[in-house]
Amino acid sequence: MDLRTWAAAAACLTFLAGTAPASADLVPSGAKRAQNSVLVEGDAAPDWVLILANTFYGARRLTPGTPSPVTWHPLHGDMRLVMVPAAIGAKIPDVEPQPDERKHAVPREELLKLADKHGIPCGEAFSGTRILPAREPAYEVRLVLRVEATATTCTATPIRTEYYAKDGRPVGGPGEPQPGATSSAPSASASASATPTPPSASASASAAEAPPLSPGAAPPAGCGACAAAREDATWAGPLAVWLLVAARAARRRRTRPRRSRTCPTPTPGRVPRGTATAA
Repeated sequence: MDLRTWAAAAACLTFLAGTAPASADLVPSGAKRAQNSVLVEGDAAPDWVLILANTFYGARRLTPGTPSPVTWHPLHGDMRLVMVPAAIGAKIPDVEPQPDERKHAVPREELLKLADKHGIPCGEAFSGTRILPAREPAYEVRLVLRVEATATTCTATPIRTEYYAKDGRPVGGPGEPQPGATSSAPSASASASATPTPPSASASASAAEAPPLSPGAAPPAGCGACAAAREDATWAGPLAVWLLVAARAARRRRTRPRRSRTCPTPTPGRVPRGTATAA
């Protein structure tokens, strides 16, 4: 393998290493981004306030009884509910910065230092929701926490998770029945399932209903195989680029004319240097 092929391979490996972390943030096909929010039931101790630390922008102050939208990213780790003195909480914004305000916002590291230095943790850390199935009407994922606090202690207990559509109406979560979607009459399948069926008959019916597999086809896999296929598909594009570049480099190396190592053919009438001539 010559120098050009090595350079092409190194460039492809650099490309793969640079795109691996970013691919985790891409929204896969059939999914959509989710909006997170937190609702606190209860209140902090007198002269104390509640803040949500380790959000995407660092931290934000929460108002009990009011849903607070938050932006979360898994690369920053789980979020933490913290109780801080009111004087410290006044330095932490109660809303997340808008796109045109991010340059002048308080740096994320400073907000986290305030929470770590002056805060009292309220329970265990928790993660947000990054994506939702695109076919589901849910857009906002709201975590409801019950808080009980004193001047020296703070406890936050998750009690439920609520889902809301983009227009603000409550909906069911992924895979849950939607409000108002119940049927008035039992379906034919429900009636058929209510009738007891002998084991031998049910086994024969399931075998008859199952479609035959084509020759050489593998049986359907479970969710683990689906996840593995999605993971392999993430690297399919960069791997194809690497193989294409390596193949082109090898083709150029094979088609390049090689320098002849034999002695040059002397030109008629010209005496090669170092050859003695007859007197």
